[in-house]
Amino acid sequence: MTERDRVLSYLQSQAAKLTVPELVAKVRHDADQMRDAMTSIDPQRWDEPPSPGEWSGNQIAAHIVTTGDDFAREIEEIVAGRPPSETPIDALADDIDVLTPDQWWARHVANRERLFRAVEAADPEAHLDSKIFHPMFGDLNWREALLFLRVHDLDHARQFAALS
Repeated sequence: MTERDRVLSYLQSQAAKLTVPELVAKVRHDADQMRDAMTSIDPQRWDEPPSPGEWSGNQIAAHIVTTGDDFAREIEEIVAGRPPSETPIDALADDIDVLTPDQWWARHVANRERLFRAVEAADPEAHLDSKIFHPMFGDLNWREALLFLRVHDLDHARQFAALS
């Protein structure tokens, strides 16, 4: 079984098994690891890529916040009964702001809390036939996409830790 298949199986099985409050709790809890790793980076090196072609801490944070918010908005559209966009997501924009870890974290928390309110108010079984496209994992229902945010945060927490 490939890593992709293992992660996809995890997303599908856990998203189907856990309640929405349990999914939210997992995503919220593991984001703390990312925050800890992000804030441990030397501020003098925050906007410096460790080597050519690699992302700086600022670029990683920008990716997490923008991609997370893209996924969140897609999920919010679906749970509200509207169709998601067809735009592929999970990329890094070329033109990003340079913010401190605390500023990126504040944006991240605001986006996530908005998402959590939306999914906790939603019917947990509604609109599961609507899909959100992910370039590696394919089509995900909104519950799987919500749990994907946990995997995404943990993956980038390791990336931040490598910069410390």
